Amino acid sequence: MKDSVTSFLLHCALIVDLCGPTSVGKGYLGKLLMVCHYFEKWGKKPLNIVVIALGDLVRERIKHDSVFAREYCPLLARGDLLPNRVVYSLLEAALEKLASHTNPQEIILVIDGLGRNGKQIRWGKEHQLFGPKTMSIILNASRKT
Repeated sequence: MKDSVTSFLLHCALIVDLCGPTSVGKGYLGKLLMVCHYFEKWGKKPLNIVVIALGDLVRERIKHDSVFAREYCPLLARGDLLPNRVVYSLLEAALEKLASHTNPQEIILVIDGLGRNGKQIRWGKEHQLFGPKTMSIILNASRKT
């Protein structure tokens, strides 16, 4: 990951990691957090909440990249996870874009969909996504729910 992105992540007011299985409500919780204007605990100045939803990044890529769609739609249709390298690539691109025009000290960064296996958690730690200023929220639900 680029040094500028690593520095950006180190300076975020807070990183919130939403993880759990498909359709457990991560996206819904992310949208609820986005409508909150700020968390008073982190100072007098309101903080913006920015949500990066990996599922949205995947759907957007499928919509605009037919080669990507042909390769990964069958995998997703079976309910399998994308390979970690694909997830990292999508997330890195989104973080680079965000870091290029956002002051990290003014945001709470919510990442929806990372940390779904041990390799993703290790990768997140190595790239400063999971550290002292990270709050992980693990959602779960029964299959029936």
